[in-house]
Amino acid sequence: MGIRKGRSVIVTFALVAACGGAGGSYVTGGNGDGGGPGGGVAGSVTIGSGIQYVSGHNGSMNPAVDTIAAGATVTWTWTGGLPHGVRSVGTPSFTSSPTHTGSGTYTVTFTNPGTYKYDCSVHGQGMTGTIVVLPSGNATGGSAYDATATTEDPTGNTVGAAAKWDVTRLTLARQPNALTVMLDFSRDVVPPAAGDPSALLALVDLDLDQDVATGSSAMADEYRQDERSTGLGVDARINLAAPDDNGGIAVTDGFGRETGRVTPVYAGKRVTVRVPTTLLGGDDGYVSAAAIVGSTGAPSDIVPQTGHLALNQSNQNADRVLRPALAAYLTREIAR
Repeated sequence: MGIRKGRSVIVTFALVAACGGAGGSYVTGGNGDGGGPGGGVAGSVTIGSGIQYVSGHNGSMNPAVDTIAAGATVTWTWTGGLPHGVRSVGTPSFTSSPTHTGSGTYTVTFTNPGTYKYDCSVHGQGMTGTIVVLPSGNATGGSAYDATATTEDPTGNTVGAAAKWDVTRLTLARQPNALTVMLDFSRDVVPPAAGDPSALLALVDLDLDQDVATGSSAMADEYRQDERSTGLGVDARINLAAPDDNGGIAVTDGFGRETGRVTPVYAGKRVTVRVPTTLLGGDDGYVSAAAIVGSTGAPSDIVPQTGHLALNQSNQNADRVLRPALAAYLTREIAR
């Protein structure tokens, strides 16, 4: 029963994407500014010879998903002989392009953070894309942490059909009123999008009292095929698998009861989630954690591979302790 319940969380993800104010300019006969998938400029989208938008940066297609900072531009480049347009749908929104056939480019500068959704004015939902606009500097609620803990994960150790989602690092960072969780991957990550079976899905289990004897079993332990264990008694869980229309995800207790919602930040190869401690029952932020990632119905990686990452008071950032002591020492030396 426990395994079935755990799998239902992953298999039945309701993947959705949300959308936000910008103008645009259209040029015929222009050239794109991107490269091939995985190496091009973020915000370079090819309007293919068929019925598809393709991100020049990460190769995502229908939806093509790009993450940029506020103030950056996105350029769509027409190819082939079919008529296509770039039509903003939902809110927030941007100025749509004309419908065009042949070569040409359309450029929009996005000044306001948000998630902008678009489709083709000719082919509708058969041809879609999403632009995630982050605040300048990727603001995530502050980076002055009281304590941090990090565990590295080997690359190339994925399993199953969802092997493209390969975790390389899990980081926990504490502030007095929040816990920040960071997941790093071997490739760029983008928010899950409706209808994309290969979209990144992730679950982070948290042991708030750092006691394996309390709470529920970890999701990684429900799926793993070896004899290893996370050693967690799960008191809270972050579910990145099912964002709502505004990009928010659920924080639950260890038994799946929602305590609130937060909005993750997708930037490059990292996903950052900041969880106020009010959603963790007022916990002190010193926790243990493990994560499982993959695509719909197909987990591909666990971090750590065995055991868990523990954030304790002993992890306090050395700079916060040593810097004042060093300043006091230098003051005394100068005064001599």
